[in-house]
Amino acid sequence: MKRAAALGFGVFQTPPEETAEAVATALRTGYRLVDTAAAYMNEGAVGEAVRGSGLDRSDVFIETKVWISDFGYDETLHAFDKSSRKLGVDYIDLFILHHALPSDFDRTVDAYRALERLLAEGRVRAIGVSNFMPSHLRALGNARRSCRPSTRSRSTPTSSRRTSSGRTRPKGP
Repeated sequence: MKRAAALGFGVFQTPPEETAEAVATALRTGYRLVDTAAAYMNEGAVGEAVRGSGLDRSDVFIETKVWISDFGYDETLHAFDKSSRKLGVDYIDLFILHHALPSDFDRTVDAYRALERLLAEGRVRAIGVSNFMPSHLRALGNARRSCRPSTRSRSTPTSSRRTSSGRTRPKGP
């Protein structure tokens, strides 16, 4: 499996009409990881930029995320189909649950099980979670069947916070 680049280009809050050019510029500059999400409503523009870049698909690591409205086993499988169609790809490198759904955590677990299926079928190369609290990770860990989920956090010079132990960690939404 190809490794994710250490530095990626994210398109959170990038308007769809600006996304294709922004991603194309990032790819020309040397970025090889593009981070999008169904909730950003710009997956189609990301796919357009990747296809138009002249790069082999295997040279670009694409990460996207499932929004909570698409949690549940069948719903998440359908979300993969929608995302891969919008991106115009046969596989997604990293497919992530965007947030936990604490009010109906069984749907979160079912969504993760759908990710496991997609991984087993080779439709995704890696799976994981984003913006999960430690309690959510423990609950998911108790219910999962596969390997430890990848966790994703964003860290910028202005987005860190102190933990109860005094260490700095990324500030999540």
